[in-house]
Amino acid sequence: YAIRLNNLALVRQARGDLAEAERLFREALEIGRATIGDAHPEYATRLNNLAGVLRARGDLVEAERLYRQALEIDKATIGEAHPGYATDAINLAGLLAKTGRREEAGPLFEAGLAVREAALGEGHPDTVRAREKLAAFRKGEAEE
Repeated sequence: YAIRLNNLALVRQARGDLAEAERLFREALEIGRATIGDAHPEYATRLNNLAGVLRARGDLVEAERLYRQALEIDKATIGEAHPGYATDAINLAGLLAKTGRREEAGPLFEAGLAVREAALGEGHPDTVRAREKLAAFRKGEAEE
């Protein structure tokens, strides 16, 4: 049920209904906390998803907290060489870049790209997007 709530939240987010997406992500997180626990990689994915909605809604402080929490869960469970960890790192890097913390963002962008290149290959769409984000970052373009 929580997986379906999460997926529905992604649809709502894509349609621009951020308030409903946030509500659904939070419900999925609560179910996850009760069933799989708050130290599970799937829980980290849901934190990351909620952080994305909060970022879009302008709550950058809470979004950063959730991105960092997801990153730590994935570091402890799936490891720093996993594409899920790379996603967390790149998302946190984007938020840090947006808030002017380039010194923190750069290494996270680079680490995320390196993981995606190693795990997914140079031509994978996720790797290409990570490379594009790093290039935009290096040009000084803020991520939206």
